[in-house]
Amino acid sequence: MLPSSVVTHMTMKDKILILLFLNLFSLTIAKGERIRESKESASHVVVGEVTKVFKSDGKDYVGYVVRIKVEMFEKGTGPAKGHHFYVECFERKPHEGPGRPAPGASGHSGVPKVGERVRIFTNESNAINLGVYPTWYDVLPSVDKE
Repeated sequence: MLPSSVVTHMTMKDKILILLFLNLFSLTIAKGERIRESKESASHVVVGEVTKVFKSDGKDYVGYVVRIKVEMFEKGTGPAKGHHFYVECFERKPHEGPGRPAPGASGHSGVPKVGERVRIFTNESNAINLGVYPTWYDVLPSVDKE
């Protein structure tokens, strides 16, 4: 904290520059957990079967793209029945080594398995479907294929 005698002699420009610096500094150290989203907030709700899971290893995270064969859209619009819908999610890798892990999001609650029938909850962002964070899918009973 600066003494009041210093603050009163600072120009408005100086005060604004200090505030901007403090805001920028706080952004660089505050990379914590993501804000939780509710399933009700999803822009798309899709029911279908997981046909493929693509995996991409990163330093601290594992990214996934899950391909769903569309059975139906319960909310939003997208590919027709039988076509594919893609959704992205991620998981944080377990921390290894000394010290604490770097601050960051803990990741989605899981990744569905190939062959599972699921209801997925996503939000579209820049033409990419992101799983609602952190719990983004429900496993459903399978249906008989005729």
